[in-house]
Amino acid sequence: MQLVIHDLELWALIGITKEERSSEQRILVTLTVDLESCNACKTDKIGDTVDYDEVVRIVRKVSKGERSTIENLAGDIADAVLTVEGVKSLEVTVSKFAVPGTKSTSFTITRS
Repeated sequence: MQLVIHDLELWALIGITKEERSSEQRILVTLTVDLESCNACKTDKIGDTVDYDEVVRIVRKVSKGERSTIENLAGDIADAVLTVEGVKSLEVTVSKFAVPGTKSTSFTITRS
């Protein structure tokens, strides 16, 4: 049982150089969250599942602040989302659009 949030658009101060971190850059975050159970499949109650709106709020909050690497951001997002009740494990992919000639550069981390 998985909850997937595709390409959550965020703006973050991220980059190796101070110049790169001088203005926010567009990033996309995709989360694949493994759920402990699917009681909401039967009850249709938000209290019986992981509230994806709560997950999005957490990701937005974590993305604030300044970082050098997408690896660090992905790890911080994974750690924060793992604290949500009902989350068993997850995969986080952070994509950045800074390398000319490429569609994006991405990093994926899995945590449980």
